[in-house]
Amino acid sequence: MRYSLLWSIIAGSFFLGASNATYADMVEARTIETKKKSQKTDEQLVARYDSLMKNNEENGFSGVVLIEERGKLIYNKAFGYANKKKKNKTTLETLFDIGSITKQFTAAAILKLMENGDLSLHDPLSKFFDGIPADKKNITIHHLLTHTSGISAHTGEDYEYLSSEDFLNQVYNRKLVAKPGKGFIYANVGYSLLAMIIERVSDQPYETFLYENILKPAGLENTGYIRLDYSQYVVAQGHSYEKNKPWGSNVERWAEDGGVSWHLKGNGGIMSTTLDMYKWHRAIQTAKILKPETIELYQARHVANNPKRHYGYGWNILTSSTRGKVVMHSGGNGIFSAYVLRYVDTNAAIIYMTNETSPGTKKLLQELVFILLRPDYEPEIIQKPTLVD
Repeated sequence: MRYSLLWSIIAGSFFLGASNATYADMVEARTIETKKKSQKTDEQLVARYDSLMKNNEENGFSGVVLIEERGKLIYNKAFGYANKKKKNKTTLETLFDIGSITKQFTAAAILKLMENGDLSLHDPLSKFFDGIPADKKNITIHHLLTHTSGISAHTGEDYEYLSSEDFLNQVYNRKLVAKPGKGFIYANVGYSLLAMIIERVSDQPYETFLYENILKPAGLENTGYIRLDYSQYVVAQGHSYEKNKPWGSNVERWAEDGGVSWHLKGNGGIMSTTLDMYKWHRAIQTAKILKPETIELYQARHVANNPKRHYGYGWNILTSSTRGKVVMHSGGNGIFSAYVLRYVDTNAAIIYMTNETSPGTKKLLQELVFILLRPDYEPEIIQKPTLVD
């Protein structure tokens, strides 16, 4: 089971709250805050992150942390081991499984097709698939993007390889858990259906369309499923802190299974680096891939999924009382974890990836955020995992 929303929930409860500030208030606050910034302050911020991460590395953290502040990339450093068993060090080029962060690429691809006039967000499933059961005929693309389709969250295991026809039959045969449009129910299945729609509309494999229309124009050459030549990369090997043994990687499983399962494709499992995800953040900020009005739709508050949080298209949307609009998503499978948190009004971002999820590493996002937002905050070092033989 993947825990793609777990730490967006924790993030919302710990450090993000609703704000009644107007846009003008936020602009004024940003202007004042920007004037107070100095290179010395940036250096101090880097020193604080270095101190935190050095201690975390000593306690077993492995991964990469990237920080942007006020439009400036100030931190991108690697820690620990890409392969703990072989003692291969993590580098900035190490590839990590980013889990459900994959959803934002699928959503962007759908919006690109919308811009091209190839589909409407109000199109129902019955436009793209034959034999849709009556209870699912009126599910729309918008419903899938916002997790309001009513489709059950899970149909199978991530690495259970099956044909698109078999996958669709599984979806067709399961009862809806809610009427379409009547409530937020996080469902990986919906994004796999979106990936199928992309294939049928574009007449291209999902990953090919994604690369040619989204990843390549944004400069993300180190992001993908099976298009990457993994012999040219160091791939992070997952390590189970609970079992204290190697877990492996997606790449090994795809080789064994003959490809990427429809249980995973479009909703999770893409491999990437922090720098590629930073390029993606900048591409969104500058409307490099999608039109400005489409970006607004992409990051709009479409459906409430928490009293203080909404879901956009592949993003959780929150409001910070000091930084304005926050757009974020997490991804993970219990071994790998990744987070992309973007302060869109103040051009700041926190991106991190790890190949050994533990209670301590889960809490790391909170510490990274608090350092960025609270000058006097004293961060807590992550707990050293208790190993089980």
